[in-house]
Amino acid sequence: MFIIIFSAFAAYGIICVFSNAIFESKHLPYKYIILGVQNQENSIEAIVRILMEQNPHSEIIVVDQGSEDSTNMILKKLCEDYPRIHISDSKTLLQDLLSEYDFQNCR
Repeated sequence: MFIIIFSAFAAYGIICVFSNAIFESKHLPYKYIILGVQNQENSIEAIVRILMEQNPHSEIIVVDQGSEDSTNMILKKLCEDYPRIHISDSKTLLQDLLSEYDFQNCR
């Protein structure tokens, strides 16, 4: 249990560092935060809410890597509160990203 919670907070810390260091650009209208999760029903809601509060102009792509608990149900509930949250599973991530975002204009 400790390892799962520690992993979730470690992932959150890494996301914050990269989010602030790399994506702080006035040329980008949004930050895209990709968060991989698996069986995080005890912590996912708090993590996503903190990310949304600290990054109000961000889009969060949550990749569910085969959760067997209620993680996915919690994420779907959070999508109702935060329309900038997108849920994908690891099998369809690339397909979802390509259909959701226009990467043709990337340089």
